[in-house]
Amino acid sequence: MKKMPLSDAEFQRLGFNFAIQITKEDFAAGTGNTLTLAVADVVKGSAVRCAAFFLKKPFVSSDGTLISIAGTLGDGDSATRFLASTEMCLAGTEVEQAIGNTAFVYGVNDTIDLFLTATAAKVLSTVTGGELWIQLQLGSVNPGV
Repeated sequence: MKKMPLSDAEFQRLGFNFAIQITKEDFAAGTGNTLTLAVADVVKGSAVRCAAFFLKKPFVSSDGTLISIAGTLGDGDSATRFLASTEMCLAGTEVEQAIGNTAFVYGVNDTIDLFLTATAAKVLSTVTGGELWIQLQLGSVNPGV
């Protein structure tokens, strides 16, 4: 997983100031059909103004019967706080782009999480390719953060 702040020029062009790249390597920890990846740390007073998925390359698996990988973006209190279920597998009807504009201010330290779920009884570690970009507009309502 590659996490990176975006430049002011990228913010002006894209509307996001933080990006996360998810690739097949991030699926290696998937011992079952679900996987949770902490993609960003947030502290009390942090604000998420909007979030987006950009599926640059749909995910593929060495298991031809793995036909669905759905992803949501949220946190420990709500798996879909920012983005609802979005298909990311080439064998499914993948959605290349999704955006959520639900703003949220954190009252406690937390993580923003990507929740992945594959076809029942399949193993996410069989993913052999694909690339997802998560883009966030992060800020703070607390001037001290």
